[in-house]
Amino acid sequence: MKQKLNLEQADEQIKAYLETLLIKKGMDDLPPEIMANMLVDLFSRFNDLLLLNVFKAIPEEKQADLDELLSGEPTEDEMDEFFRKNINNYDGVIAETMKEFERVFLGSNIER
Repeated sequence: MKQKLNLEQADEQIKAYLETLLIKKGMDDLPPEIMANMLVDLFSRFNDLLLLNVFKAIPEEKQADLDELLSGEPTEDEMDEFFRKNINNYDGVIAETMKEFERVFLGSNIER
């Protein structure tokens, strides 16, 4: 299921979030090409953490259904639908992942 990631695939909110993190880190004056590379790298790392947290949030009784879905070539929409249907606070998992990623990236103890 590992897809080649690019920033064009990222949700606009995620792009804005990552840009904000770079600004908070003091990296807003980088040349455009380096900034673009940083955003792609951050998107990949954020996406990996998000997938990890989402997979951990899948109830044990739904693991077989997830395995079956992943055995095919599910679209992003199919994956999103599965997660929304089977994870009780899917949006909360995303929000907590964003907070966790920000804490790690900025290296600070941001209020949880």
